[in-house]
Amino acid sequence: MRAGIVITAILLSACVGKASSEFIDSPTIALTQASNSGNEEYFDSELCFKVELPPGWTADGIRGGFAAFWLSKLWDIRITNVWLDNGLTLHRALENVNQGALGPYVEEVSDFTLDNQPALWVTFSQDAEFQYVVLVIAPDCGSGEHALFISSSGGNRDSFEEFLNLLHFTGSNQ
Repeated sequence: MRAGIVITAILLSACVGKASSEFIDSPTIALTQASNSGNEEYFDSELCFKVELPPGWTADGIRGGFAAFWLSKLWDIRITNVWLDNGLTLHRALENVNQGALGPYVEEVSDFTLDNQPALWVTFSQDAEFQYVVLVIAPDCGSGEHALFISSSGGNRDSFEEFLNLLHFTGSNQ
């Protein structure tokens, strides 16, 4: 017991006097005014995308990891950076979904395009955590290409597609 207290005290003393920015990189996510509409724009320089937020939407995220958008407690959209073993392809991203906890809930998979990038639209059964997911390989914006898992909970397909139309990649080939 005494050893645990000493270790805890040492760890805590190492934290005293340090700003929180010394522990966590400050995010490069910025909410700015979009030039065309005056709406706020969410930008993540490591996930290589920006989204013009419709009025009333809220955003949060961690640079290079995930972004979350919600209109109310009834509808949210999440964008997650996904690590894929054995190659960065849409086929591999879909395998990752099928082999994971969501695999049994997949009802339909179809080709989709997101900001001129090939993507896959996945529809899940009613009892899944998500209703829809779009899998896409984001173009390189300096840190290499990466897979994004874009999910929707609570909205309908048309509303999700409308939101996706506001997403634009910031990669070098865009």
